[in-house]
Order: sequence, then structure tokens, then C-alpha cells
Amino acid sequence: MRPRPTLPPDDPSLQHIDPALRTAFTSGSAPVHDRTRLPRAFDLLPSGHEGSHHFLADDFVTAVNTRTLPAVNAWVAARYTLPGIVAHESARQGGARLPIDDFGDAPGT
Repeated sequence: MRPRPTLPPDDPSLQHIDPALRTAFTSGSAPVHDRTRLPRAFDLLPSGHEGSHHFLADDFVTAVNTRTLPAVNAWVAARYTLPGIVAHESARQGGARLPIDDFGDAPGT
């Protein structure tokens, strides 16, 4: 599952990226990723979060072109991120128990 770096962190194409963030931009894809569904234009581009950026971009463009929802849409993303946001607020309030809202499913699903 370990990704193979796409670029060294000191590659000149990353000069505009904060050095502390460069490894996230060069993490590449894990061998388990099926990159055959991605446009060849992505082959040499850096991708962060263990290669997820290319897949998310492709999912978004495909969804726009087909007028469908991507697998990771705003409603799914909310379910992933809200617990962390609420946990942070809970910590700021000394560990208070706070509700985590559920915004339901995407329209039409």
C-alpha cells in the first residue's frame, strides 16, 4: 500500500509549494490504485494524499460531463469531515459532548 513518490521534494516544479508541504504533493500513488482509468495527462503530475488528488479530479470532471454525482460528493464529504470538526470544537469546550449533524443523502440518491 505504500505509495511511490512521483517527484523528489526538491524538484524545481514545486518551488511555489511550502517545503513543509512538498512530501504531500509528491506522495504518488499506491500500487493498489488502478491508474488505467485516469487521463494520461496525469501520469507525470504530482498528486497528494497518497495519489487521491488525481482520482478526485477525474471523478469531478466525469461527474460534470455526465451530469451525475461523483462517489465522493458534498454529502459524503460532510460525513467524513464533520466528526473531526465537531471533535475540535468539543476539545475547545473542554471535552463537551456535542451532536454531529447528518445532512442526509445527496438529492436523487
